[in-house]
Amino acid sequence: MASKFLIPDMSKLEPLDGKNYKHWAVRMRFYLEQIDVAYVLDDIVELVDKDDLSETDVKFSKDDRTCKGMLLHYMSNNLLDIYMGFYHAKDIWDTLEKKYWTDDNVGTERYCVSKWLSFQVADDKPIIDQIHAYENVCINMTAKGLSFYDITLAIFLIEKLPPSWKDFRNELMHKKKDLTLEELVGTPQN
Repeated sequence: MASKFLIPDMSKLEPLDGKNYKHWAVRMRFYLEQIDVAYVLDDIVELVDKDDLSETDVKFSKDDRTCKGMLLHYMSNNLLDIYMGFYHAKDIWDTLEKKYWTDDNVGTERYCVSKWLSFQVADDKPIIDQIHAYENVCINMTAKGLSFYDITLAIFLIEKLPPSWKDFRNELMHKKKDLTLEELVGTPQN
């Protein structure tokens, strides 16, 4: 009989080591959804009397244990030692999220700003591809909650034009009207 779920291959999932939380969490959540136990990360059902368990309580308890086992299985030994004493999968998940999500976001914010600051337009690559790459860097910064005035983004891009574009760069910088990034991208080169 064929399985009603397509179970993803988790053999290549790197164990959580504290530095790879964001990617690990996305893949882990997807996997747990595929095996139909991810709901235990959203709810904790306290079982009061083990002799009086309903069928739903038994299923939740089994799924919680499966989920906890999967979370622990895909952790480095150092993290396993810390989290194996937690009772529910949700407790592990929430603690990991609280500990690593903030750190991961700070790291990705730094990464986004670093990509923005190091961006440089080169003569040997198609300009439209480079403009799209710059727009993606700006979109990623916005998605991380980093905001700059659109005029700043345009001026920064103008300053990153290669030396061979000096006349065009000077022409853009001496315009009376400040250009937005959208207006700059639509500006034809003379």
